[in-house]
Amino acid sequence: MINHTHVYDLFAQHAGDDTHPDVWEYLGRTLLACWRCALGAAFPGRTFEFFYGAEPDEYGPTISFCQVDR
Repeated sequence: MINHTHVYDLFAQHAGDDTHPDVWEYLGRTLLACWRCALGAAFPGRTFEFFYGAEPDEYGPTISFCQVDR
């Protein structure tokens, strides 16, 4: 899937270690905010929808986005 990122994959050397789950949550939400800001600045005339998931059965926090047709 395009524009679908597992936060663990971005920090692979730390995934699965003793990092507290709150740290992964913080990183995921911070990255999502960065994506929102960057896409808004790069494409001011477009609308995007953002998704964040941190289900216990998933592979860590997941962030994604897509463009919304107006």
